[in-house]
Amino acid sequence: AIAWSPHDEHRLASASHDGRVKLWDDRCAAVPLATLAAHADKALCVAWMRGSGGGDGDGIVSGGSDCQLVAHTAAAAAAPSA
Repeated sequence: AIAWSPHDEHRLASASHDGRVKLWDDRCAAVPLATLAAHADKALCVAWMRGSGGGDGDGIVSGGSDCQLVAHTAAAAAAPSA
């Protein structure tokens, strides 16, 4: 699953069957900007969410076949890939 950022036309998030959520820039798609170990099983969906009033910008929320809904902060989403 993928979701385009509502604020940056080049940024998108992906959810994959290895349980990871990745943040991408389509201008340099060879390597993800960030990789988040989000789920113990398949990550099935991903969406962008607004900051929670703290001025921390957008975050990402993902859902997986592990029956978990995980919110990723803007700081985690901006972290470099490992």
